[in-house]
Amino acid sequence: MSRPRGHPGGPARPTRSAGLAFGALMCSLFGLFVSFFAAVVVIAPGHFAAMFVLFPDLIVAVAAVVVGHVARNKAKRGEAVGQGVALQAIILGYLVIALDVLLIVVANGAFR
Repeated sequence: MSRPRGHPGGPARPTRSAGLAFGALMCSLFGLFVSFFAAVVVIAPGHFAAMFVLFPDLIVAVAAVVVGHVARNKAKRGEAVGQGVALQAIILGYLVIALDVLLIVVANGAFR
């Protein structure tokens, strides 16, 4: 069993992880999946039920963007790893937000 190297006799250095970055990425991917599911429901005529899916999805996407920014800043400071994963989560989160806003506008009948 290997331990992280610290100075002899002192406490071991804490390991750096990418937990925040991967959590943000999972939220973004979940939001993208739900957005595409809601897009199928919105395109079908007369289904206002997609609005009940899109608002919580929008909240998850905003949380993914916020956590992604926090993870990216921690990675830049050297407190964590996963700067690229955090950037992917941020980009996907903004994409999900834009898609959700577009679907909400379409679901309200603005383009019909």
